[in-house]
Amino acid sequence: DVARREACRFDLPRFAKTYNPRAFTLAWSKYHLSMLKRIQQAVIYGGYFAFALPRGFGKTATCRVATQWAIAYRHTHYAFIIGANENKAIENLAAIKKFVLLDTFVADFPEIAIALAAIGGTSNRAGGQTCLGRSTAVAFEKARIVLPTVPPPPNWPADWPLNPDGMVPTSGSIIAVSGLTGDGIRGSLHTTEAGELVRPGFVLLDDPQTDESARSTPQCHTRENLINGAVLGMEGPGETLTAIMPCTIIQPDDLASRMLDRKRNPLWRGETSGILESMPANMEAWDKYAEVYYECNALDPPDFKKANNYYKRHRKLLDAGAKAAWPERKDDCVSAIQFAMNKLLKHGLEAFMAEYMNAPIQDAAEEIRILEPADVAARFNGRPRGEVPESAAYLTGFIDIHDDVLYWGLAAFEQTFDGTMIAYGTWPEQPVAYFQKRHARKTLARLHPGLGVEACVDRGVGELLGRLFGGGWKHSDGQPVEIDLLLIDEGYEKTRKALAAAIRRSGHAAQVGLSKGIGISAKRQPLSVGYDTPKKRRAKRIRQHGDADQWYVQTLDGLRHVKFDANHWKTFLHGRLSQPTGTPGAFELFGAKASVHQLFAEHVTAEKPVQTEGQGRKLFEWQLRPGRENHWLDVTVGCCLGASILGASLSGEQAEPRVKPSTRAKVSPAELRARKRGRR
Repeated sequence: DVARREACRFDLPRFAKTYNPRAFTLAWSKYHLSMLKRIQQAVIYGGYFAFALPRGFGKTATCRVATQWAIAYRHTHYAFIIGANENKAIENLAAIKKFVLLDTFVADFPEIAIALAAIGGTSNRAGGQTCLGRSTAVAFEKARIVLPTVPPPPNWPADWPLNPDGMVPTSGSIIAVSGLTGDGIRGSLHTTEAGELVRPGFVLLDDPQTDESARSTPQCHTRENLINGAVLGMEGPGETLTAIMPCTIIQPDDLASRMLDRKRNPLWRGETSGILESMPANMEAWDKYAEVYYECNALDPPDFKKANNYYKRHRKLLDAGAKAAWPERKDDCVSAIQFAMNKLLKHGLEAFMAEYMNAPIQDAAEEIRILEPADVAARFNGRPRGEVPESAAYLTGFIDIHDDVLYWGLAAFEQTFDGTMIAYGTWPEQPVAYFQKRHARKTLARLHPGLGVEACVDRGVGELLGRLFGGGWKHSDGQPVEIDLLLIDEGYEKTRKALAAAIRRSGHAAQVGLSKGIGISAKRQPLSVGYDTPKKRRAKRIRQHGDADQWYVQTLDGLRHVKFDANHWKTFLHGRLSQPTGTPGAFELFGAKASVHQLFAEHVTAEKPVQTEGQGRKLFEWQLRPGRENHWLDVTVGCCLGASILGASLSGEQAEPRVKPSTRAKVSPAELRARKRGRR
């Protein structure tokens, strides 16, 4: 049917309903029409388009039929489908194989469908297939379809184009698939029967994240880089690539939310919609409906007639303030609003907001804002790396100890705790900006082959201390600045002796201390128990902050040992990172680009707060998020701890007087003892 086929050439919505009517039975919503329009524009003119629709809105089916449409009209010669994994991608191709064998499509696109139907779904039969004595060069494989090379049917209109050899334009067109992390992406170059090299012109990224990868910041980062690198790099010289990405936002700062963010990925045009444009105003009324709904759901089998009748009687009250994004999608319910609210009752609020509203709820803690990596990475102040602000009173550092890699950082603080991370890194230094510790290319063992763990850490700490105390930290006018206090994590039992030996050999024992964080929960006794008078606190140099314990210091074998409340100090750092930059008490980062701090920011936000209560106290306990690394979080907390030991305090707090341990003070031990006696 020439007229029917031609009417759909530049009308993707009509094509979908004409050639796959069973998959698209309902009227389109305005969000579907917007999505289809965007896809059509991208296929014809090029561009990158991402859209987030609720579960059940048929975005995957729509994109499959869009791929079929783009290939059938030769809007593209090579379509490539990428799934979150290879199995998902193959499912898409299997569906398209069924689409092209539907009756109406076979009737209107015989140059594609008849040869494929003749194979009967068996790839082994493709090799010997001929048409008028010439091989069709068709392929019908698990991960690839190559359309047949055939002449046109008898009623092919004279104004429709043909290839120079008289064959139909779709001859040799390809649909191939791969998982996002598979080798198929980089092996997508196809050689035709004529020896022509063909690259994909249309890429469909179908929901390219899994539930697991969405909750892992490193995996999100890897997939984002793959999309913007390997996937968008598929296009050939002088060619235009079209990329379409249907997706669902599973949680804040996952892959989908990143690709939909125009600021983060300006090349991608993103649109987001939920199953409801607005929620009902009277949620208490829905609580009463819920009682009826759950009663119906408990029946065997479930029967929701009573719930539907209740909804009809109270519809005006229940619907007030709510607006459905797709009014026609109601299934067995009275309305689309009732259908949406049933999803909420069935799956729970958290899953509903993620799967159906594309607005996942952040991990919540009472009276605290959850920070995401982008929030931290954007806190740069424009200063070059290593520059100490002239107003800084203290320069502190921290080293986080591991078998293979040492993480370190230096931060400058004013007396009122205005802080700047002036430098951070690893030892050994890594050759790449983004990595995970377990995949570190340079390690202490490789730096010092043949040595055991303890000896490697001993040697590595000594080298790092020499580097950090070797200078290079300056004010903007070039005046050098020395480190006042540097703490080293002694929580790793295997390397404690090695740390002590390295510190003594370094020549900086007066400026270096060992520290250990203790996870004080609301149910656990505070550090100050037994030291609740000024005299007892002075004996162990306990510092208290309001009702929460901070730290205390002991001197053992000539070395300073610090014990501190890890939960308190992580909460304290969170407050500094939540403070607007440029205001008192805020913590900032060096540099002029957020991208420089991507990995650091992921470490600093790797833990989430959980509020606990006990013994008349409320506090936040910090728990590591799955798949995250938190080493620079420990480093930054340690820098703040060092500033507190030196005397920094938030504006308005009364700091207990302390002696500043600095080589610049040039104070003898006798003078220090005299000062202490004077304070008493």
